Amino acid sequence: MTQMKAKRTLVVAVGLTQSAIGMSALILACILYFNFLHIQSLLGVSPELLPISLLILSISGFFSITGGFFLLHEH
Repeated sequence: MTQMKAKRTLVVAVGLTQSAIGMSALILACILYFNFLHIQSLLGVSPELLPISLLILSISGFFSITGGFFLLHEH
């Protein structure tokens, strides 16, 4: 019984962590897009590569959030 509780706790922790990482990626994509606090120049992102950076961050964030929610919903 305690092994099941430990497994459930681990799954919930991984799901929450994965969702938090995905949300952070999406927030970073929004910050880059709106150039909040001149973050584009601080990170050295060139304007030519900005769309591909936003696409990569958005897709990885979306899949990370989806995977985390599926983990949380499973148990």
